[in-house]
Amino acid sequence: MRRLPEEVSCLHGHFHPGQFALDDSLLFTLLRHPVDNIISIFFFWKKLPSQEQPLHDYFLQNRLDIIKMAQLPLFSYLYSQTYFGGFDMGRFDLIGRHEERDYAFNRLSRLIGVDLDISIRENVTTPDEARQALLEDGFLIQELRNILADDIQFYEKFTG
Repeated sequence: MRRLPEEVSCLHGHFHPGQFALDDSLLFTLLRHPVDNIISIFFFWKKLPSQEQPLHDYFLQNRLDIIKMAQLPLFSYLYSQTYFGGFDMGRFDLIGRHEERDYAFNRLSRLIGVDLDISIRENVTTPDEARQALLEDGFLIQELRNILADDIQFYEKFTG
């Protein structure tokens, strides 16, 4: 288990928290609905050039559609296994919903006693017609809901 250097006051990213000795650290996570999350990742990855990362390269080389991407175990169980599998979610001081981002960051700000600029947004995928068409395809959205059922249940349980 990795220890954080003493000078680190905040750690942010997409990783399993169990890889760190967090001791008495304040823990916060912001979860996005799994269907919205996979759609965001899909369109972000489509525009992202190869980073010499095997999974992303596989996605690009095989021109996976969103269903094939969602069926990859890493994505179909992104929350329930990849990010949080086996981790005690009760360790989190705050679990927010991306859909209520401003509210979650205001709560975090009060919790840590630091004013946060909640207007800052990084790595936002630009909306486009293909994304909008996908969002309006009820059959496709239902198929994603079926594939991501375990993660949707996880999301609803811990953000409820």
